Amino acid sequence: MENAPLSEREIEILELVSQGKSNKEIAAELFISVNTVKVHLSNIFAKIDVSSRTEATLYAIEHGIVASPANTSAEPGTNNEMQAEAVEPNRFQLFMQKYWWSIALVALVLILGLSSLLANTPLFAAPTETPNPYLSELYQQRWQELASMSVPRAGLAAASYSNGIYAIAGQTSEGPTNLVERYDPQTNTWTKLADKPTAVSEVSAVVLGEKIYVPGGKLANGQVTNRMEVFDPRKGSWETKAELPLAVSGYALATYEGQMYLFGGWDGKQVVDHAWRYDPFNDEWHAAADLPSARAYATAAEVSGKIFVMGGWDGTQDMQENLSFDPAHDLEGEPAWQKAIDLPEACSDCGAESISGMIFVIGQNAIWQLNYPYVEWIQIPFNTIPSGQHGFSSVISPDGYLYFIGGWDENSMPLITFYRFRVVYMISVPNVVK
Repeated sequence: MENAPLSEREIEILELVSQGKSNKEIAAELFISVNTVKVHLSNIFAKIDVSSRTEATLYAIEHGIVASPANTSAEPGTNNEMQAEAVEPNRFQLFMQKYWWSIALVALVLILGLSSLLANTPLFAAPTETPNPYLSELYQQRWQELASMSVPRAGLAAASYSNGIYAIAGQTSEGPTNLVERYDPQTNTWTKLADKPTAVSEVSAVVLGEKIYVPGGKLANGQVTNRMEVFDPRKGSWETKAELPLAVSGYALATYEGQMYLFGGWDGKQVVDHAWRYDPFNDEWHAAADLPSARAYATAAEVSGKIFVMGGWDGTQDMQENLSFDPAHDLEGEPAWQKAIDLPEACSDCGAESISGMIFVIGQNAIWQLNYPYVEWIQIPFNTIPSGQHGFSSVISPDGYLYFIGGWDENSMPLITFYRFRVVYMISVPNVVK
């Protein structure tokens, strides 16, 4: 096209941008990487001299690359329309016109009377839930209690890396610890690793690249810190990265396209509504769109290009709210927060993980599963975990196990226990060579 010196691939991507698709969706549709999409978008923006997706869409419409949305309106009538001929009503129609209200009243009385009679019959009695023994047995087989940690802990950071589960720092009966341990699923054993430089609790962890990032946390003196310490599992050593813009603990943490997102938390005095994005390549923090309201001890999980921030504590009570954050919209300066389906119950200090397009929230007495299109929660009972245990740190492994690490017992004492639940079954398909 003369007015748009773009390659065929760039035109394809511009058409998909005009349809409102995210970089991840474009990459999937064109069978290219997300980074390749970003490079093409950068070239497109430079060629057509725009700085946002909205401007690029307007350019595409103005230059005929995509069709302008059609204006739909009702077809006006014409002077040549045929007029309906008047028809003389018959006796039945005249009767109905005169006595319709009486007939409607009699019908209503009959319906109400019939409903009252049928309501007490077994046919219309409220169903009672009958436990499914097969389903209960199936759930029971998917639970396992594993080797305990060396020290009871709660509020610790958990991460999955290279077939190992990492338990970092946390609250013990004597206060925050800097203990770091690695669990080996093959041998069902724990190994002590290099201590974290700063002992903290109320922390979370994410894996970026091949390193485990642990920001902020609560110190032994009750204050919070803005230090971010990073563990390299290959070297077995710790390093310090860029400090958080705000000292905070009890935040929600998630990753998206190689970036770390931190939401809300406790700043030592109050719950906060701030959100931050961390770029590991440049070791920089950037402000993201604030939460609609302040909260701490929420949980977060990324699925289908959105980060769901769920539950939490607003400073007065636990929250049931579930919010969806769109990182792509946030980067474009567009509204990023939307309301999602609420949790089945109010929940703070809960865990959340995602795999294969599914979200799993570890609540007070059950796992809650949310599948696409994310409109209904499914309950998975705690068949193995004793009643009253809560506040587990969680992590999901690539082979489909959801791990529960530490937490609190019914007397608010740290737990030493360690469980896992099979949420996804992986099937290996052998290669057939003819």
